[in-house]
Amino acid sequence: MNLDAASRTERQFNRRKAALLAGVACVTFIGITIAQLSRYVIGGKGTLNVGDVAPRDIRVPQRASFISEYETQRLRDLAEASVSPIFTPPDSQISRRQLSTARAFLDGVAFARADKQTDTAEKIKNIAASVEVGISEKAALRLLELSQPSWLRVDMQVMAVLDVALRSPIQPDDLNRTKDSVANLISLSLSQEEATAVNEVAQALLVPNTNYDAAATDLARAQAREAVLPVERSFEANQTLIRSGQVLKEIDVEALEMMNLRRPNLAWPDVAGAVLFSLLAVSMIAAGMIYGHGNVFTRPVRNTTLSMGLLVLALWLTRWLLPGHGLLPYLAPVVAVSLAITIWSGTFPGLLSGLVLGVLVGLDLDKPLEFVTYFACGSVMATLALGRAERLSSFARAGIAAGVMQALIILAFNLPAMQAQDAPQLASYLIASLTSGVLAAALALMLLYFSGWVLDITTIIQLIELSRPSHPLLQQMLLQAPGTYHHSLMVANLSEQAAE
Repeated sequence: MNLDAASRTERQFNRRKAALLAGVACVTFIGITIAQLSRYVIGGKGTLNVGDVAPRDIRVPQRASFISEYETQRLRDLAEASVSPIFTPPDSQISRRQLSTARAFLDGVAFARADKQTDTAEKIKNIAASVEVGISEKAALRLLELSQPSWLRVDMQVMAVLDVALRSPIQPDDLNRTKDSVANLISLSLSQEEATAVNEVAQALLVPNTNYDAAATDLARAQAREAVLPVERSFEANQTLIRSGQVLKEIDVEALEMMNLRRPNLAWPDVAGAVLFSLLAVSMIAAGMIYGHGNVFTRPVRNTTLSMGLLVLALWLTRWLLPGHGLLPYLAPVVAVSLAITIWSGTFPGLLSGLVLGVLVGLDLDKPLEFVTYFACGSVMATLALGRAERLSSFARAGIAAGVMQALIILAFNLPAMQAQDAPQLASYLIASLTSGVLAAALALMLLYFSGWVLDITTIIQLIELSRPSHPLLQQMLLQAPGTYHHSLMVANLSEQAAE
């Protein structure tokens, strides 16, 4: 009867333990799934806008094409800007009016030259004060000082030059350029002084003879815009659309918006993929715990709970903190998770947890293949180097091994395409990888100390603490029962040698 009662009690205990472990597996599955889908909430820290810095490489999920409104509008604006303002043909009435003004001005100068009663200063003032012409007093004096034959030639040449110049369109913006070209229309038979006088008078009489035609200009610009066809942009599957660290422009934001990558909406294929990844991860770790050395049913449930809780917490933290930071992923002590799980749940679960965490973390970063290999291989190397973890030096050895492995992976991925200017950046990555291994060993020891102190889980830290000769219990035993103390030491040494 006692055996039957004990058997029933054991079966009930095993059923409760199995139910607890199943609950841990379900919670782990849910935690990993939500962590994967968290990028739809916190990925990129919100919607990407113009001027933002891309937190990671963004690739096109599948082949896609769309009409770019931004690029079409830009090309149409350029086509419209390339159309010069349109002016009306030369107005003959303006040209004739200016010729009449020139004739009246020249007749006035001729009258002043023939006037012997008025002094020269008054004549200069009267000529320079002409509102319609407006020449300088120096030019007026030059006209008065010309000899009569020279004056007659200047008079004729001014009218001839104006007749030619006013026949061509003179736009307001081109007036100065037309005035500068007057010297080319003056006859070469004139002396320098005569040519200068003709040039000064002709330039003063030139005015625009054409007007801006707003209707014709608007029509031409509208036709130029319509001539530009819509611009189609095409992208191939897995093509890099945005580089990590790139400052987003309007055309980039448009492409992200058209491909639903600016802030991806959660769709059922994304959920299905996350569920399958989580199912695979939980199944692998569960298989490692069941079939590895030290069956999960023989270990305390709290060990398994703590291991899976740490895995989910690490996945959440890395998903939140690492994307968009160039150096931080190399410095992250992700290896500490596999070290701690190895102590709590065994070597095989520690290896599989490191692989799972490396895949799930690395796939969300800007260089997925490199970071998956970086975290996974670093965790595997640290777990194997840890061994039985009987001494604190084992953790130092595991951290150094992980750092070296991670540094080699960085070199393997970056050396083939490295250029001279990339050397400082590569050096910073290598230093960060080695530092990451040391930090992982230190963090793993802190986790073990915390779990032993708070949750009363037997760890190497507790065993070392208990084996100190200066421990109060051992000191009391040495003083009160020295024979038993020495006998216990001998038996412990023999047991350790037998176990090895």
